[in-house]
Amino acid sequence: MSSIYTTYIVHLIRAPGIATLLFFLLQPWYNVLYAYCTQFMSDRLFLTCLLWATHVVMYWTVNSFFYMCDAYQLFRRYKLLRKADQIPSRDLIRKTIQSALIGQLFIDPIGLYFVLVPLWMRHQPFMVYDAAALYYAWLVYAKFIFCDVCNSLLFYWMHRLLHTPWLYAAIHKRHHEYAGTISFGAE
Repeated sequence: MSSIYTTYIVHLIRAPGIATLLFFLLQPWYNVLYAYCTQFMSDRLFLTCLLWATHVVMYWTVNSFFYMCDAYQLFRRYKLLRKADQIPSRDLIRKTIQSALIGQLFIDPIGLYFVLVPLWMRHQPFMVYDAAALYYAWLVYAKFIFCDVCNSLLFYWMHRLLHTPWLYAAIHKRHHEYAGTISFGAE
């Protein structure tokens, strides 16, 4: 078996395992937040806000960390060396951040509220669970594996689609304006 497949199988065991552990560690806080928020908002709006906030906080936290590592030369021994032409200009970073803000403030909430959350609620209508049963842990783990595989397949095919001539010129070209990788350019 190829090392690529072995690495992916290890990932499919490890990443959903970590996600399942985090799920059960955070579940009591989620249940409290859900009980409080659903006094004045619908399940649909609650889930939209929670997913949006999670995405925004993770995006800015992770990308700001890596940007600071770049700006202040932190963890240099772990960094891939860049040529001078691979360092992005401040203007390109500004444009990228501006696009991310527009997407996160306008496009993401609309997509979550009208597409993703209704699909999720149709197939998974329960918002709070009793996690006492062991089968529940396996169910959560299996769902994380399923989501990881779906994410990989959808990412691959959507990225291929974005490289068609019309979508590349209209949407995806900005992503490739970076000669060297930068975390903010990934969205």
